[in-house]
Amino acid sequence: MFALSQTSVANVAVVDGSFFRSLEPFECVISFSVALFEHHSTFHFNNGLIYNGEIFDSHKYPYVMYLQFQNGPTSFSGCTGSMIQKLLVLTAAHCCYGHKEIDVKVFQGSPLVYNHIHHNVTKIYQHEDYVFGSIGPRGDICVLKLEKPFPNIKKFIKYGGSPKDFYNNKQLNCTMFGFGRTGNNQTKGKSGYMMTNYVIHGETACKLYDSTEIKKSWEQYLCLVPNGRSTTCRGDSGGPMVCNGIQYGVCSFGYPYKGGKGECGLPDQQEIYSFIYVHRNWLNKIVKINSEKKKKKKKKKRSSGNLPKPHHTLHAILTILLYNMLTFI
Repeated sequence: MFALSQTSVANVAVVDGSFFRSLEPFECVISFSVALFEHHSTFHFNNGLIYNGEIFDSHKYPYVMYLQFQNGPTSFSGCTGSMIQKLLVLTAAHCCYGHKEIDVKVFQGSPLVYNHIHHNVTKIYQHEDYVFGSIGPRGDICVLKLEKPFPNIKKFIKYGGSPKDFYNNKQLNCTMFGFGRTGNNQTKGKSGYMMTNYVIHGETACKLYDSTEIKKSWEQYLCLVPNGRSTTCRGDSGGPMVCNGIQYGVCSFGYPYKGGKGECGLPDQQEIYSFIYVHRNWLNKIVKINSEKKKKKKKKKRSSGNLPKPHHTLHAILTILLYNMLTFI
């Protein structure tokens, strides 16, 4: 799960793991965290997209979406996202970076399924703190607004979480979802995959916590505890981390913390997710803006049409007055 950018189907990714193989171990580790960033974030499984993972039931998790970003006439990149409202998809900023709305398509499930339904995007909200290519990225979060809702998706994921949930070195058992590379690291599957892993948060939670890059941004990171089996991979970037039924994180980047090359499924890899809690005010503002627009449209719709009917009491008073007037005459 390398995270610097999205998966590049046409091998046009900005950063490729092979680029860092000639670097010194520490440089390689840090560089890979950047590469993970825009390149992948997926679960590496020997058995599909996520190594040692399993296919998830799309009926149970309808809010997990596949995102396709057009890079050129014949090439595109892939990421994962989550529906937090009927028109809003949460993903990673490194997936959105450099793209316009016209470049993006959101699929309900894998695009490899014949005639799979997808919608276009009308607005991209990329966090202002994100800097492309930065090591130990901040603000790696983005929201896509759809042109119209998916009619058969009625269930959306709630987001939340708090640093308090990790006090006293507590670990949470969470589930990660993605549409990244399959086990052969060559093709994407027709189904999404999920994996479970323990997650930690804190100043010394991540490997290489004493590096300058991690020290600057640790409060924004949720770190997967390496288990030697499961990791994320290309195409999983932006995917949700769900703990106790709530989305805590967004798949951001990863690195080989012992040095050497970083590839999906290797044992000495650690994946990092952006902690939604840190960005909650930014995210709540976007949700509120789009909720207010819906309310305004409903009010306009209600105001148009027949005039409001007079109140029953007023109607009775007018009737009595009219009767007295006629009697007087």
